Amino acid sequence: MVLGDADPLVSAFWSVAVSRRDEPIEAMRAEVPSVERWDLWRATEPKDERGKAVKCLYLNRTSSSRVLHGEAGTLGDRERRGEGIAGRWAPETVAPRILRVAEIGAAGRITVVDGDWQRTVDVGLGMSPRALVYADPPYVSAGSRLYARSLTAGDHEALAAGLTGARTDGCAPTTTTRSSVASTTTSSRVSAATP
Repeated sequence: MVLGDADPLVSAFWSVAVSRRDEPIEAMRAEVPSVERWDLWRATEPKDERGKAVKCLYLNRTSSSRVLHGEAGTLGDRERRGEGIAGRWAPETVAPRILRVAEIGAAGRITVVDGDWQRTVDVGLGMSPRALVYADPPYVSAGSRLYARSLTAGDHEALAAGLTGARTDGCAPTTTTRSSVASTTTSSRVSAATP
């Protein structure tokens, strides 16, 4: 399985979860969700992979709609000083999920790609020409407000064409149409899984 994301925070999270599982779990157990900590993590620009992974995890669990960038706000009401911000902060629920990802990674069944959809598809198809590719590109209209890396309508068309061209067995990919652009759903995440 190839997990790829053009957002360096997301790809760092997957890389750390796969190879250094204890780090995100320990970080999550050490944090106490608050509006002040949310503001700090939002403003922080980590340079190392661990810092990016922890920022991703913190913002994913404490931001409205799990959006890491753009116009996202805190989960809950800021004026009540964070009531509700911890609503999805569940280390005892998240830790087993990270451990499971790490188990699969330790078995050599996960490759993490820090890059765009084309690089992720290339890595997946390089592993197996029969790779299953699941693409989840950002919404065209709201993408720039929600994601670190958004796609234009032209980018969505290139993704759809790239996935169609990647087929080797004569079958057409399943796509959905959003804003008259053929794509395969929403967000800059692309996963390619090999059987």
